[in-house]
Amino acid sequence: MLVANCSLRAVSKVLQIHSSHENLDCYVPNWTTVRLWLQRIGLAQLRMPLPAADDWVWFVDCSIQIGNQKVLVVVAVRASCVSWGCSLCHEDLNLVALEVLHQAKKEDVFRCLQQQCQKGVVPTAILSDHGADILAAIKLLQENYPEARDLYDIKHKTACLLKAALEAEPQWSQFQHDLGQSKFRSQQTIFGYASAPSQRSKAKYMNLNKVVRWATGILWHLRDRSRFGIATKGEIEKQKKFQELFGWVERYRSSIVRWKQMLEVVEITLDLTRREGLSHETLGQLEERLHVYDREVSLVSSLKEFIRSQSSSLRAQERLPISTEVLESLFSRLKNAERTQEKSGFTTMVLSLGAMIGRRTPEDIREALRATPISAVYAWAKESIGTTVQAARTAFFKAAQKRNKNRQTQTAIE
Repeated sequence: MLVANCSLRAVSKVLQIHSSHENLDCYVPNWTTVRLWLQRIGLAQLRMPLPAADDWVWFVDCSIQIGNQKVLVVVAVRASCVSWGCSLCHEDLNLVALEVLHQAKKEDVFRCLQQQCQKGVVPTAILSDHGADILAAIKLLQENYPEARDLYDIKHKTACLLKAALEAEPQWSQFQHDLGQSKFRSQQTIFGYASAPSQRSKAKYMNLNKVVRWATGILWHLRDRSRFGIATKGEIEKQKKFQELFGWVERYRSSIVRWKQMLEVVEITLDLTRREGLSHETLGQLEERLHVYDREVSLVSSLKEFIRSQSSSLRAQERLPISTEVLESLFSRLKNAERTQEKSGFTTMVLSLGAMIGRRTPEDIREALRATPISAVYAWAKESIGTTVQAARTAFFKAAQKRNKNRQTQTAIE
C-alpha cells in the first residue's frame, strides 16, 4: 500500500489476484487488517525514542481537517546523516511526536516540544513555517533550551516575498480580477480546455507557477495564428472567439515576463536549498546562480538577505535542512491513504504517518507488530482523539432518527 500508493481496499484485492495467479495457498488479509497493521507500526514508531545525538533537526507543523482538531507532528533528521545533493525523502525521517489537539495554541505546542526535550534529546534547530502559535512556542522553548535554534522554512518565506512583491504592483490586482472573469466566461465554451486554472484561496502565492504557465501559453497562442490552419470561415470565427475570450492577456505581456522571472528566481533558490541545505557557502552559491537576474528582479536582494540572516547562526562546516517540503508531502500522503475519510475528521489513521517514514527491515516490522497489540491502538485513540467527527455525526443523526421513529409509532397508536 505504501510503496504502490494504492488504497487499503486495493491491497486485499491485489493479494487475492496474486495468490490466485500463482496458485498460492496463503492467508489474504482483509483491508481492515491492513489498516490496523499500519496503525500498530506507526504507534511503535511513535514510542521509539530518538538515539542520543547533538545534531537533531526537528520539523514542526500542524495539519487540519473538518472539525476543531489539529494534528501536531514533529519529525526529525540528523544533520550529519543527510545525503546532500538530493531532496530529503520520507525514509530519512524519524517520528518525534504526534498529538491531536483541539486548539493547538502556543501553550499546547510548547508543552509538546518541552516534553520531548525532557526525554533527553534537545534539537540543534527547529524548522517550521513560522505559524503564529508554532513560532511563539519555539520562542518559549528557547528560554529553557537556547541551543535549539529557530529556522524559517524557505518555501513559505519565498511565498511571503512573492506576495509582497506582487501586491506592490498595481497591475497584479487587476490581472487577478480579469483572470477570474475570464474563467467564468470561457469554461462553458469550445475553449473550455484553455480556461484559466482555479486558484487556491490559501497559500496561492506558493502555486503562482500554474497561473504564469497558463498566461504564457495563452500569449503564445495569441501570437501563433497558424494553429488554426487554413483560414476557412469556421476557423476565422474560432479565431475571433479565442481573441474575444483571451485577448485581454496581451495587456499584461510585459508584467507576465517579469512575474515569470520572479518564479525562476524562486525556483532556483528552492532547488539549491532543498538539495544542498543551508550552510555558510549557500549565499555564495545563490549569488552565482542568480547573478543574471540581479538587475531585473528586486526579489533577489530579499532572498540573499534572508539566506544571510538564517546562516548567521550556523557553526563552521555546519549544514542544516531549511525546507519543510518533506513534512508537507507526508501530510499529502496521509490524505491520499485516507481517501474520502479525511472529510470525516481525524481517526486512528493518523498513526499511519509513523509507518510512512524511516527505513525498516522485515524483522523491524515483525518486532513492531509483536510489541504493539491492537488494544494499544484503541487505548491511544481513546486518550488522544476521543470522540471522532464521524462518531459524533453518527450519534447526532441516529438520535434524530430515533425520535422520528418514536413519533411515528406514537401517531400510529393514537
